[in-house]
Amino acid sequence: MKNRIVCVGICLLLLCVQSAFASSSDLDLAFVDGKDAGQAPLWNTMSKDARSLGVYYNGTMVKLLSGHTEPGWQKVQIGALIGYIRAEFLAGPGDHIDFTIKEARIKVQGRSWVNVRALPDLRAKILRRAYAGDPYLIYGEVDNGFCYMGYNNFHGFIKAEYLEVLPKQTSNPAQETARPEISQEGTERNSPMQDKLAIVNNPDPKDRLHLRKKPTVSSQSLGKYYNGVVVTILEEYNNAE
Repeated sequence: MKNRIVCVGICLLLLCVQSAFASSSDLDLAFVDGKDAGQAPLWNTMSKDARSLGVYYNGTMVKLLSGHTEPGWQKVQIGALIGYIRAEFLAGPGDHIDFTIKEARIKVQGRSWVNVRALPDLRAKILRRAYAGDPYLIYGEVDNGFCYMGYNNFHGFIKAEYLEVLPKQTSNPAQETARPEISQEGTERNSPMQDKLAIVNNPDPKDRLHLRKKPTVSSQSLGKYYNGVVVTILEEYNNAE
């Protein structure tokens, strides 16, 4: 039986928000799982009548926060936002999740970039610039027209009008090199790689998938990865092994 071997660049979803969730352990982390709805709401207090802080797609990672909560609720952090989510809408790192995170690219008219902010507010701190054509993942939407988006270890909020959602399983145009970017602190950053993104989604959520050194199932394993790991697909192979 033929297996399709995919060459990927691993970006652990459990590490992809290290800038926001520094020093977090696996026990501090969970994923949004709104089941068939594909999303779950975040509230500013422990009540469904509270003010909404947005809806977040299945697979979005959250940091679990301690503190008093009512039964059935969990205090969490998503990016720089802190709020409450129903515990039934959270899954652990090894649980099976039907991911609904969206792929998108930046679209702007009349200029080449748009600001990404720490919070869904035009007065919030600017984290960086996102350039036209750059690919990002959309993790959620806020009622005021902002989206929670990110790539690798960077996350922030951007107005939805500057994001073009891509069809499912459609890759972004390839670029040979990433565009260097200068942050507000004056350090150089690279824009996201312009490649096809995928997420590990093993039918057996308790098992892990091998990352192989070569495109054969008998090759040396470079590690095992649970569901929820985001990868960048570099090349695909059709092997008989």
